[in-house]
Amino acid sequence: FALAGNDRYFYPAMADFYISGKDEKGKDIIDRTRLVVSCRKVKNPVAARYAWARNPLGNLVNNSHQEKIIPVPSFRTDGWDWPEAPFAENNSPEFLKHRELLKEMRKKIEK
Repeated sequence: FALAGNDRYFYPAMADFYISGKDEKGKDIIDRTRLVVSCRKVKNPVAARYAWARNPLGNLVNNSHQEKIIPVPSFRTDGWDWPEAPFAENNSPEFLKHRELLKEMRKKIEK
């Protein structure tokens, strides 16, 4: 997991199950359907990402499906644009063509 504030800088974060209270014996009641994501470097988070990388290593699974363990796919909560991986200099014809193709794909997806 990673969290970012208004500055849009992401930092590694920790995720734990949500604790909804205490039971009659004083033990934590753990809600395994909800996560709390936190990072000391991000005081007021506005965006979260999970396994958001070129080769992500994700180990989060949803096992509430009767004996089926389903991996949780990469996701993000922000819609911020991100710089594409440059294949050449930023003003080269290859780079500009690649960037235009990505913009066209995004427009098609938005429609």
